[in-house]
Order: sequence, then C-alpha cells, then structure tokens
Amino acid sequence: AGPDPGSHAEQPLTEWEGKKLKALDQYAQLFPSSDKVRGVIYQSGYLLNTRNHFKEASDRFNVVIKMDPSSKDAEQAANIILANFGDVNDLINLRSNAKLYFDQAGLGGPEFKKEVYNQYENASLALIEEDFKKSSDKSKAASDYQAFYKEFPVSAKADIALNNATVYLHDLGRATEGIPVRLEIINKFPKSKYYKDQVAALGFDYESQAKFSEAADWYEKLFYLDKAHRSAPDAIYSAALFRNAMGQWELSIKDYQAYMAAFPTKAGQNGLKLGIAKTYEAQGKVTEASGIYLSFFGKAAPPPKLAPGQVPPTPPTLDEIMFARLRYGLLMDKLGQSANVTKHWQDTLAFFDKAITPGKTGAAVPTFELSREYIGQIKFILAEAEFKKFNVMRINGPASKVSQKLEDKTYNDQLITKAKALVAIEKTYTEVLDTGAGEWGLASLVKLGQVYEDMADTFTTSKCPSYLTSDQCDIYQDTIGGKAFPQIEKAVAAYSSALKKAYELNLYDINTAYATRQLGELRPLDYPGLYEIVPQNRFTASAVTSATFETEP
Repeated sequence: AGPDPGSHAEQPLTEWEGKKLKALDQYAQLFPSSDKVRGVIYQSGYLLNTRNHFKEASDRFNVVIKMDPSSKDAEQAANIILANFGDVNDLINLRSNAKLYFDQAGLGGPEFKKEVYNQYENASLALIEEDFKKSSDKSKAASDYQAFYKEFPVSAKADIALNNATVYLHDLGRATEGIPVRLEIINKFPKSKYYKDQVAALGFDYESQAKFSEAADWYEKLFYLDKAHRSAPDAIYSAALFRNAMGQWELSIKDYQAYMAAFPTKAGQNGLKLGIAKTYEAQGKVTEASGIYLSFFGKAAPPPKLAPGQVPPTPPTLDEIMFARLRYGLLMDKLGQSANVTKHWQDTLAFFDKAITPGKTGAAVPTFELSREYIGQIKFILAEAEFKKFNVMRINGPASKVSQKLEDKTYNDQLITKAKALVAIEKTYTEVLDTGAGEWGLASLVKLGQVYEDMADTFTTSKCPSYLTSDQCDIYQDTIGGKAFPQIEKAVAAYSSALKKAYELNLYDINTAYATRQLGELRPLDYPGLYEIVPQNRFTASAVTSATFETEP
C-alpha cells in the first residue's frame, strides 16, 4: 500500500522498496561515470520521496541538479524539493532554495524560472506574516514589508506589503515615516485597492501634524476621486474647515457647497448655509450673504424633486430663521435699504411672537435657544431712535421772549414730556431685559444708566425762567436740582446691575468698561478707579517686571 497522501510523516519502505533502493545506491557507487547514473540517483530520490523521507530524497535530488542543471531530471528534482518544503510549510528552506534555483544558471526554462521566483517572492512575504504572528513586533514588520517592496518592486503584492507597513507605522505613532510609504503606493499603484484609503489616510497624517494645507489637498483629492468612499464626507468637510481657517475663504465655500450637494441628507445643512453666508459677510460680499439669509425666510422655493427613498431636506429651526432675519436686517443699510430696516425689524418681532404662540390646534411651540439673544438685539436696535430723541429733550423754557404765563406753560410741558419719555424708555429697555438676552440685557442696563444720568443732567442744567430774580433763580435751581439725586441713584443701581450681569456672563466689553468708569465717577468711594503702577527703573529686564493695575488708595 502507498503512503497516506494527507500525511507528511515518514513511512517505512516495503521490503521490495528497500531492496530496490539498495540496488540503485550500489549502482551509483560502482558506476559513477555511467551515463545512466544521474537517472539512477533521481530514481532513488524519487523512491524515498514517495515515502516522505524528504531529507534523504533532497540530498539525492540536489546531486542530480549539480550533475547537470540543464537536464530535465534536474528541473523535476528542484520542483519536487520545493513542493516538499511547501507541503510542510518550511518557509525558510522554501525561500532559500527557490532563490538558489532561480539564480543557478542553466537550471530550468523560462516557465520554471518564473515559477521558482514566484515561490521565492511568496515565501518571503509569508515569512514576514509568520514572524509577526510569533513576535507581534510591529516595528520589525513595518521594516520587513518595506524591505520586501525594495526587493520585489513589481510584485503583484507590492501594494499589500506597503499598505501593511503603513498600518503598523500608524499604530506606532510614526506618521512621519508612513507618509513617504503612502505616497509610494499612490504614485506607483493607482489601481491598487488600497489607493483611495491611502489618499484618505495621507490627509489624516498631514492633519495630525497640523499641516492643514496638505491635508486639505488630499482630502479634496479623495472626495473628487470617489464621493461614495466612506471617508469622503468627513474629508471634504474637513478640507472646508481648514481652508477657512487658513483664510482661503473662496476654496472653503467651494468645498462646503460640494459637501452639501453631494450629501444633501447629512445633518447640519442649514447651519452650513448660514456659515457660508457669514463668510461672505466677513469678506464684504453683502449681496451674496444677504441672498442666503433671505432664502431662510423669504419666498419659499419649490420643494426639490426627490429620488425614491431620498430623505427631504431638514427645515430650518426657529433659531436659524431668526439668525438669518437678524443678519439680513443688519445688512440692509449696506444694501441701500435703510428706509425698510424698521419694518423688517417689526416683521421679525411679529414673526417670532406668532411662532412661539400656540395656535388653536395646540401645536407645540418650536424649541429655541439663541433666539432670545436675537430678539434682544433687535429690540435694542429699535430703542436707539427713542434713546436719541430722549437725550435731546431739555427743560429750558421757550427759545424766545414770551409772556410769563406762556413761559411757565412751556417749562411745565417740557418737564411732563421728559418725564413721560423717561417712563416710556424705561419700559423699552426693560422689555429688552425681559427677553433674557445676556449681552443685550447688559447693554440695556448701561443705556438705562445713561438715561438716568441724562435726566439728572436735564434737571441740573435747566435754565431759570426769565422773569425770576437772582435769589428766586437760586431757589428754582436748588429745587429742580434736588430732583437729580434720585436719578443718579437709579443710574448707580443700573450700572451696578450691569456689572453684576457682566460677571454672571463672564463678559467684558465696551458696556462693562463704561459702567465701571461711570460708577468710579458717581461713587468713587464705593467704586475706586483703576490706575497704573509704573515699575521703578531697577535696570531689570522687561521679562521680569510688568505693569499692574490696583485701585486707588
């Protein structure tokens, strides 16, 4: 019976096979010069090989190869030896013998050379994989894969080796070393299945090194190579962010628009549109910016035709609509539409009130977080005209000589008008505060402080009626001036509330600074001013000393 073809264990020779082997070996020893001796040695090796005596068989086959490399027996012997090493997965010997047979002049024809070279190449790659399974040494594996590529640059598996090297270098945090390897794949293997992944990974490596220009280039390349690639959405979005951060706003907008067109069902489309509008606005492109803002609340465009299964665009939130309305209104002056601004603000306030008022159907009120700030700003803007009108009101009597009765009436009317205007403007700025807007509530408190100071100033600077004597005028001014003190107290309270609000918001702006200065003037003991301490010249380096600020003693 023959040996088990599934087993590589040595099998004992039968009695007849043993006698035949002995006879073949004797013939080779007795007739070494015979023209049949090479065939005899080959037969003995073949017999041993059939019983899995691979070592002894290989010794005989190598003798056959050495005797005449160009013979058919030599080529067959080499194939058998390589097949044996492959069967037992002896990669080391398979690799070394395949290289030996490939290099040996005269051994085998072109097909043989091609085959043994493939075995040499495959065994080399397999050895790297086997070694890594044993050692888990990613650094060595990365080096070995790169060495494989250097030796087999046109291998069908060259891109696999380079790709594996980049994976291990990335895992080791050696992105800088991985970049030239990725570039080699991209430049030499454009049809590799790893090509697009390497483009994406190259962008990420550059991003990790804060080389945002290069990262954006590669992210854009990936997107335009394959919009369906799993990394394409993040890639083009990141490219847009980087372009914007680098001041390349036109390229940034182009990338954002490409993202929105390619992935219309992705969340955040409305936010991106507003971001593009803000970019246009920052660059002075008022027409382009206002057009985008108007699209959020102007005449609705016809709904887009959707493909089967396509998700319709997400409608803008109340916050997004209100932001668009706010920015559009702020741009109206620049567009030469200042006459229509007030109506736009009024329409916007009416829209918001309607949006947050439940209808007869009991529909839920849309959620919002930022709109109170926008409403506060709009109401603050609308209050400015009233503020200016209030500031010019004075209690100075008639401009020309009139009767005492008419002069008294003028003074009385001016006082009543100013007092009513005070009540009205208090209500106006209180409405801004009631919106809950932080920044604009703070600004309104400062405006109220200014209102009260102006009211006090109106009292203290009021001219005496023309018909009063000098003594009577003093009494008049003392009386009306006494009305200024309560207004100053109210101004102090307003400025104090403004500072408290600034601390709550952790906000320091022109309003905070103004309130601080005014409190220093109105209540210097309670709110001492700030003054600069200039260090004495001690011939000390400027890095050691610096100016500080302390309250006045």
